[in-house]
Amino acid sequence: MQENDNIIEDKLAVVRALLNLEKVLMTQQDFSEKTRILDEIKEKLSELEMIFRAKGNTSEKISELSTFKILTDDDWEKFKNLFEQIYKGFFFKLKNEIPGITNSELRLSALIKLNLNSNEIAQMIGISTESVKKTRQRLRQKMELKPSESLDDRIKSIF
Repeated sequence: MQENDNIIEDKLAVVRALLNLEKVLMTQQDFSEKTRILDEIKEKLSELEMIFRAKGNTSEKISELSTFKILTDDDWEKFKNLFEQIYKGFFFKLKNEIPGITNSELRLSALIKLNLNSNEIAQMIGISTESVKKTRQRLRQKMELKPSESLDDRIKSIF
């Protein structure tokens, strides 16, 4: 939702800027100046269009990741590649920050990053919720988190 609010705010800012520029264009006498300003507007709109497309693309990828089934090593590799397109360097940062992190813990961290709960994670990777809880517990220990610290918040802050 926050991302949609930011997109709406960005669009409103563009509309305001266009309205201000339109006023300037109406009062300008020099045609070449008007042309230059119009070219700037077109350029800014093109940049914004690319940004909105990229954000939409990211949303689609996150949605795809959230419904992915990770049952085999091949599934994990496909998931990891798609995940890295969105969160470049996430696994690298985790491995540097948590020496000895296992593949199971990497998977769990990625799925936590996607805001999935333990039941959704268990279903996605084909294990019991108890196994997810145990992996969460081991990861908390490796990260040396205090009882008051949230594993989810800590993982989400890594990227």
